[in-house]
Amino acid sequence: PSHAMGEKSEALYERLAQLAPICGSCLEPLLNGFVQDSAFRAELQEFIAARAQFFMVVCEDGSHPLAWTHYHNEYKDMFERQLQKVLQTLEVTEQELVDLCSWLKSNNGHGFVFDDGLNAFLEAMTACEQYE
Repeated sequence: PSHAMGEKSEALYERLAQLAPICGSCLEPLLNGFVQDSAFRAELQEFIAARAQFFMVVCEDGSHPLAWTHYHNEYKDMFERQLQKVLQTLEVTEQELVDLCSWLKSNNGHGFVFDDGLNAFLEAMTACEQYE
């Protein structure tokens, strides 16, 4: 089973690499689905602008208003919806993405900053999960 997963991940790697710029990471098409989507960027800017005032509250005891948790969950949901849209556009399932990242990690990528941009990709893709 792991050999078949490796072959599928390698095929996905090759397919995504063809969509990436020359000498780019196979993960760039996924990131570009966030960065280059003007509708998503506009939604994100509107989200931030509508809620920024609520983050001006200072709690001297170091706690956070409960509304912040709600806003954070909305923020994560926005990124999850966009990820689903990007994956659908690229015809990639969530499991295939997980398998590809695992495969890249175990194979140390193929010459793009030693990890094919995997660490930068994972950092960018999980940033919305960080509450602090």
